[in-house]
Amino acid sequence: MGSPMTDKQNNMFIGGDGRDTTDQLFKGKIYTVNLFSDIRTEEELKEDALWVASDTDGLMYSKSFGEYAK
Repeated sequence: MGSPMTDKQNNMFIGGDGRDTTDQLFKGKIYTVNLFSDIRTEEELKEDALWVASDTDGLMYSKSFGEYAK
């Protein structure tokens, strides 16, 4: 995205470390962000890498970008 996607009200930073600089940004592409209330196994993470059903147990937040956005 070129800059961090933030939710400053909840202190959540995706793709950056929260500073107002661009030198600490993730270098690559983030297609999907999923936030779960529980610990996910390696297999669950692989299965959920690109898309997660909205009724998945423990899913608190999900956002897809670019070609994976629905």
